[in-house]
Amino acid sequence: MRAVEGCDMIAHLAAIPSPDRDGEKIFPVNVLGTQNILDAAEANGINRVSYASSCCAFGIYFASRQIDPQYLPMDEKHPTLTQDLYGLSKVLNEETAAAYTRRMGMTTIGLRLTTVMNFASVSHSRWLRHGLTSDEDRRNDLWSYIEVRDAARAFRLALENAPEGTHHTAI
Repeated sequence: MRAVEGCDMIAHLAAIPSPDRDGEKIFPVNVLGTQNILDAAEANGINRVSYASSCCAFGIYFASRQIDPQYLPMDEKHPTLTQDLYGLSKVLNEETAAAYTRRMGMTTIGLRLTTVMNFASVSHSRWLRHGLTSDEDRRNDLWSYIEVRDAARAFRLALENAPEGTHHTAI
């Protein structure tokens, strides 16, 4: 609650970022964490919240059994067909945010981020050389990525420009 005091808007990006880590903690951290942020926003009269959803909500990226997109290019209306708890946690966050919008008119925007890369980081040099061209490594996320500065800009623009009292999920 104290972390959002005095804020006009919230950009929420905290989460366990994949099903490969701390599987038993995904729901408490990702789902309850997002609910806590929305509760704090409501309690403090903050009416604009943008949060990190994920392309994993589509269910393709971490699929145990391969599934293909139902259509391309994929958009926000594409069905969510999750097979893992991480993707499911992101779908539940989207539904939770939509419920807060319906209940109190809070503007909520879920950005379905894909692989977030920091091109200035040396640790991403292998990915830059090989990851973009590896069909095996990249086919499940449809060779998509976003640079970290573009992701930050997307959150700011979403918070500043979403129509009042609406819920959106955006790719």
